[in-house]
Amino acid sequence: MPVDQSNTIGATTNWLRILSPCVIAIAFCAITIIISILNMEESKGWSFFGIIIFLPASFLLWISDFILKAIFKDKVLYIWLIEILLFSIGLWYLYANVYG
Repeated sequence: MPVDQSNTIGATTNWLRILSPCVIAIAFCAITIIISILNMEESKGWSFFGIIIFLPASFLLWISDFILKAIFKDKVLYIWLIEILLFSIGLWYLYANVYG
């Protein structure tokens, strides 16, 4: 008897859903936080700014990733497009306030 696979996610789509842009950015934030902690002695405390900046950023990324994946359950393209759009807006906002 054939199995109905219309509601299942393929292997590639499943990896793309798990490894979304927010998850990649969270991994970058985690690496930066770890490096900041390890370099605390050498920088005489200046690495603490890396923790101050990237810890809330990783928390916000995790929340937005969770919300988007809850709203768009299996629509991987929508998740990727909206997360990339959010990154673009965030980087534009950061650039406009720092260099504007």
